[in-house]
Amino acid sequence: MNWNQDELEQWALASRQKEEDNLSLEKYRRQDEVKIKELSLTIEKLTIENHKKVTEIDKEVTETQSTQIELDRVSEELKKTQKERHEIYEQWQRACNINLNKQNEMNKLKDILYETQRRKREYEKELEKKSKELESIRKKNNEKESNIKLSQKENATLRDNVNQLEYKK
Repeated sequence: MNWNQDELEQWALASRQKEEDNLSLEKYRRQDEVKIKELSLTIEKLTIENHKKVTEIDKEVTETQSTQIELDRVSEELKKTQKERHEIYEQWQRACNINLNKQNEMNKLKDILYETQRRKREYEKELEKKSKELESIRKKNNEKESNIKLSQKENATLRDNVNQLEYKK
């Protein structure tokens, strides 16, 4: 029976060991359950936080895309405005060049006008001088014509006198 006694002691020892193991397992199971609850709460909190962050990120992405679209539109408008400004500048440059050319042409025409006026004054002086000479010549011619007429009258009178004298003879 010794053997049974040893077996019983071993069985009792094994039973106590099993009971201690079960208590340890129960203790670990409870700790695990507490830990699982804590981790589940943490996971739930992190899931909620993750959902909030994803929502925020989605919102930021949408705002960023909206801002990018607006920036692209503003950039296009700026390019268009710069192109229009450049075209206006080129038009202004052409207008300035045209104005400068017209100013130069006007200066040339002004010089031609001054020269023409100067020559006109010279011609007018020369014309006045020639007109006076012509008037003087006309007066002389009129005097000479008067003298010629007078001489012709005198000649006619003398001829008449000569003819009368010859007729009387």
